[in-house]
Amino acid sequence: MDSRAAQSFSTAVAINPDYYLGHLGLGLIQKKQARIAQAKQNLLNSKQLLPTQTAVYHLGEIELAQGNRETAVNYFRSATQQGGELGERARAQLQTLQTAPADTDKPEGRY
Repeated sequence: MDSRAAQSFSTAVAINPDYYLGHLGLGLIQKKQARIAQAKQNLLNSKQLLPTQTAVYHLGEIELAQGNRETAVNYFRSATQQGGELGERARAQLQTLQTAPADTDKPEGRY
C-alpha cells in the first residue's frame, strides 16, 4: 500500500511541484519507510510551500532523532500553536525535552 501511495504522491509532485500536499504525503510515507533524507527534503519542500502543522511536527521528530535539539524545539513550538492532537503531541515533546538531559534526545536505532 505504501509503495502505491508513494508512487501516487511522486506523480503528483512531478505534475505540480508547487502544491504542498504531494510533498507532504510523500515525505510522511518516506519517513514511515525510514527513508529519512528524502522524507526531510519533501517535508521541507512542503513547509516552504505551505507551513502546515503536520510538516513542522514531523520535521521536529526527524531533527530530534538526528540530535538537532534546538531545531526540533523550534519545530515543536510551531506545531503547538495550532492545537489539536498534533499540537498536544508537540507539547508533550517539548515537556520531555525540557526535563531530559541534552545527550538523551536521540532515540537509539531511529533515523
